[in-house]
Amino acid sequence: MLFKIVKALSWYGGRWLFKLTADHADHVPQTGSVLVVANHASYLDPPLVGAPIRHRDTYYMARANLFRIPGIRWLLKAIHAFPVKTKGDWREGMEQAFQLFDRGEVVVVFPEGTRTRDGNLQKGKPGIGWLAYRAKVTVVPAYISGTYEALPRGSLMIKSSRVKVVFGPPLDLTQWYQGPEVRETYQRIADEMIEGIRRAGEQNKKSEVRSQKSELERTKNQKSLGVDRS
Repeated sequence: MLFKIVKALSWYGGRWLFKLTADHADHVPQTGSVLVVANHASYLDPPLVGAPIRHRDTYYMARANLFRIPGIRWLLKAIHAFPVKTKGDWREGMEQAFQLFDRGEVVVVFPEGTRTRDGNLQKGKPGIGWLAYRAKVTVVPAYISGTYEALPRGSLMIKSSRVKVVFGPPLDLTQWYQGPEVRETYQRIADEMIEGIRRAGEQNKKSEVRSQKSELERTKNQKSLGVDRS
């Protein structure tokens, strides 16, 4: 119950604070195990990436050290986050992800492993490629824009910014899922994830250009009508 309340607050709060919009959330299947992979620019990303997936419950992978901070720990648990080590035996924490996939759930992860420092996409980590390889799940890329401007790394003050999430179609990872169980395969899968996220980002930019053109055309028409009326 708490999760559904927090998720609803993430959506409506995101709409209010950041004019949150989303495209193609229906690329996330209605049923079955899904790994949603997204770019990472801000602490705002997890709840705002998951909020548009209103037809499914979502779970999140988060750095284990964040769970040591009382307020953050409560929030992470409230949004169904689970801890994963970034050092040592990181595969140990992945067990919960496999359990969730066994139940047919949606898990949201950030292949870059950490927030970007400059707003640009970083290289994906092979550990997430390993997770997808072992689980053989559907992988859906997503690109979130606006959170870097709202709360970038190192900032404590949230700024006004329009946030949008664009989901891409599921990635075809068949050739890599059939490849050898080696680090190179995991890295190739991670690279495919980053490329899918990049394509979703490009789709977002094209959508923004079309929107701007439509707005300019609408403004011209309104001015033209105003002249005609006079």
